[in-house]
Parts: sequence; C-alpha cells; structure tokens
Amino acid sequence: MTNIKLKITVIGFLFLFLNVFGQKTELGYKTKNYTVYSEDKDEYILKITFPRNYNSDKEYKTLYYLDAYWLAEITLGSYTILDLCNYVEDVVFVGISLNGTQKDWQKQRDMDFTPRNLEILDF
Repeated sequence: MTNIKLKITVIGFLFLFLNVFGQKTELGYKTKNYTVYSEDKDEYILKITFPRNYNSDKEYKTLYYLDAYWLAEITLGSYTILDLCNYVEDVVFVGISLNGTQKDWQKQRDMDFTPRNLEILDF
C-alpha cells in the first residue's frame, strides 16, 4: 500500500511542477467572430484574427480565406510558425465560414460553388 501512496505523491508533485514551471502557450493572437448575412439570407461567420501586437492605429495587410470551418487551424498554425521565426509581417486574417455542422457546411458549399441557371452551350 505504501508503494501506491508514493506513486500518487510523485504524480501529484509532477502535475504541480508542470503547472508552475511549464511553458506558457498563449501567443497573443486575438480572434473575433462576426455574423453576417447574404442577400439570400444565408448566414456566414467572419473569423477575424489580429496579430500578436495589434495596434488599431496601424494599417495591416489582410488575408481572406474561404472554408474557415475547416482551414482556420492550419492557416493560422502555419502563419504562427513563420511569424515566430520572423519570416512574415503582421497580417489580419479574415476567414469566411458558416454557423453549423459538417452537413450544413457541405450544403452551403454546394450552394456557393455549384453553378445555377446555366445556358446550354453548343460545341
């Protein structure tokens, strides 16, 4: 029984040590979500991510990307690596997404990217 108490004590100290001396993972990027509606009343989410040292008095380049439902993490993750190495300048990201599930995303994507009312072309 003493062996189990020792293991629990060691694990407890390990968690305490990691919480006190662990690395801080907050990088300082701020993301705000805004809801907008199209003329057809379709609901979209704009995911706007600001640089780590954002200053409202400064002008920034803007990068717009679609499919933020799927691509926000990989887009911002790739940028973060380059930013931490000082390979890129500060950029404001605007991801265009929707509010809903994967099924809702697929339905909206089909509506957005499937041509409608096409005239038949003669070849």
